[in-house]
Amino acid sequence: LPYPISGEETLTGDGSETHDLPGAFRRMQRDRLAVYDKDQDRPCVPVTNDGEYTQIKDLGTAGVVKYYRVKGWRNNFEIDIYQPLGTGSQVVVHYVTNYWCASSAGVIQDAFTANDDVLLLPARLVEAGIVWRFRERRGLPYEDKFAEFEAKLSRLSNDSRGRRAVNFGEAGRSVRWQDMVPAFIPSS
Repeated sequence: LPYPISGEETLTGDGSETHDLPGAFRRMQRDRLAVYDKDQDRPCVPVTNDGEYTQIKDLGTAGVVKYYRVKGWRNNFEIDIYQPLGTGSQVVVHYVTNYWCASSAGVIQDAFTANDDVLLLPARLVEAGIVWRFRERRGLPYEDKFAEFEAKLSRLSNDSRGRRAVNFGEAGRSVRWQDMVPAFIPSS
């Protein structure tokens, strides 16, 4: 989704492993390039649990691949990056914000505060979501309205993507040539 529902933050290395994320951070974008190492021209690899992150740190890593995990709570999220960013190194983080409405003065926010506030999400999508949730909570049949909501959400997601790829080969994601070759090859 476009700004202000999504955001981008550039983290500049100072040798530390932990970096603060913006207060508007809600979650990472669901994309292979959500955290991107600008210096090595490659994505960072997400780690989903603490045990795996600890193991990676204990074993160390060979090569230039960076790993990350997100931790924290609302208005206090942090990202750990291993191997820590060297001084001046940069990683770009793409995330989804808490913002979904704006005041009549154009101030983006995460809650309605006045009657003339404006919704940033498509009204038809929100209406469809309200209808199926209302029906579900009242014990009424809601499956058809849920399917309608999912179709509208899928359409919005597809429409917001500028680039499309068709893969006639193997299933799964493709690997770019530069991801397979190390950025630095030491002399023998």
